[in-house]
Amino acid sequence: MFFRNAWKENDRIREHASALLVDEAQAAGARAYIQESFAPIYVDSEYRWITEDAAVQPVSYNETTLKAEASTERFARQGGRGVVLRFAYFYGPIDRFTREMFEYVARGWLPLLGSPDAYFSTCHHDDAATAVVTALNLASGIYNVADNEPMTHRQFAETLAAIAGVPLPKTPPQWLVRVTGNLGETMARSLRISNAKLRQAGNWSPQRASAREGWAAVYPSFRFERGDH
Repeated sequence: MFFRNAWKENDRIREHASALLVDEAQAAGARAYIQESFAPIYVDSEYRWITEDAAVQPVSYNETTLKAEASTERFARQGGRGVVLRFAYFYGPIDRFTREMFEYVARGWLPLLGSPDAYFSTCHHDDAATAVVTALNLASGIYNVADNEPMTHRQFAETLAAIAGVPLPKTPPQWLVRVTGNLGETMARSLRISNAKLRQAGNWSPQRASAREGWAAVYPSFRFERGDH
């Protein structure tokens, strides 16, 4: 994942497949088009809440995110409703990313680059699904999809360690951000993403208000070998 060429297929889907889908949706007379997007393209906000009008700064591996969003805007300009959902980092049961987070924490490391005070926003798979259903009736525009209470990396480490019943993990050294390039820089950003627009416009609310309760709910779904926890 840290090599640029590993993202070629992802780029092709975002740029070309999204454009083709918009073409077909228009030809079929569809009234609404919903595009999955990626909230971590926002610039580092430190402790400030991030709304949909905040500046974005995609890097080489995710710059096609904006091309997919542009196709959705084209759909809206031509008379349809184009909705972009910028999702925070997904997690859920039977999910590789979620499992690996617990495995790393059990081994004594938190696999999140950046400052311990940086914010990390997440979204449970089920809440992502209800956001998509909500989007069917939303006005054209961009909407953030995240839980209500993003936590700092330090709080996240404390939460996962308490859930898994292991000692508090260490955070990676800051020099790793430089070594891992654009991907590491993106992961290190402090992103306190606000879902207020979606909650107000669509009367949507995540069932898992924070990672504290959400990650605790998914932990029992994993089977860990002795020593892995």
